[in-house]
Amino acid sequence: ENGALVTLPQGLEVYRSEIFRFTSLDLSPEDVLEGAEAEITAIDAQLTPILQRLYPGTPLPEAKRAMREDRRHTHPSRTHMIDHAREVLDRVKPQLPRFFSHVPDMPLVVEPMTPVEERIGASAYYQSPEAGNPGRFVINTAHAEQCGRWETTCAAVHEAYPGHHFERIYGDERSSRHPATRELQTQAFREGWAFYSEWLANEMGIYATDAERAGYLLHPLEVWVGLVSDVLLHTGHLSHEQAVEMLVTRAGRLPHVAEARADRYIAAPGQVTCYMLGYREVRQLRREAESALGPRFDARDFHDVLLRDGPISLPMQRAKFNHWIEECRHAPVR
Repeated sequence: ENGALVTLPQGLEVYRSEIFRFTSLDLSPEDVLEGAEAEITAIDAQLTPILQRLYPGTPLPEAKRAMREDRRHTHPSRTHMIDHAREVLDRVKPQLPRFFSHVPDMPLVVEPMTPVEERIGASAYYQSPEAGNPGRFVINTAHAEQCGRWETTCAAVHEAYPGHHFERIYGDERSSRHPATRELQTQAFREGWAFYSEWLANEMGIYATDAERAGYLLHPLEVWVGLVSDVLLHTGHLSHEQAVEMLVTRAGRLPHVAEARADRYIAAPGQVTCYMLGYREVRQLRREAESALGPRFDARDFHDVLLRDGPISLPMQRAKFNHWIEECRHAPVR
């Protein structure tokens, strides 16, 4: 009655196939959960001192929820929300040459959703350029006065650049991609790169306030908690009500939003796993590159390797990465 796949004939096999469809990885539910609690604990450890500065003496679960309700951090108007997104991208743009050997010159515009689009419920989306039109970062401004500025900051780097805008167009500008790779739309890489872009924005120094720094951590925290909820729900270890409670207590989500998230996990089993499994793989590849290359590591080369062939599967990314590392090891020092 809770919508868990385990209650259906061959439900667990179906769930595993859905995980593969969204991540390109052949993983059991137990494999998906491996390391997730450690990731949540690590984010909580980073969040604690920041939230203590913002809300002194407030326990961590309540401080997470306070961040989402605090009107001091929200937009005063719809117009301010759009202007803030543009201002964030203005901060990002000068930093891009430090991290990318090729900076695509495809234009990007920031626009509000239409009244009809606002009702779909999404907070923002990215639309690839087509027919001579620029890329579009489209924001739902319907509830601007309830939306934290930090949420818009994260959305800007996630959806625009260096997030989905680069992920979609970089390979088309940078290399002659094999026709087969143009048909691959691996969600785990696409979303993993977008979350890595949020992490990269921190390295760029984009998060200027404690609220932005806390928000940058709250976003992956929520999705890690969502991953755990999804797996436990569909394997019969968690009810819908318990999934909602987990999102409220561990991710700081307000109850009505947590309920909508739990409904989404039931409607699209395994989909939420693509975000953090993709992000973790990209981060792991970077750690391995830094370790293998030492002072020869250059983030610009690393990002070029990742993006130049588009959103291919994670095993294909790893094989390409391993080949690149070997080439770098045998290349003369520049």
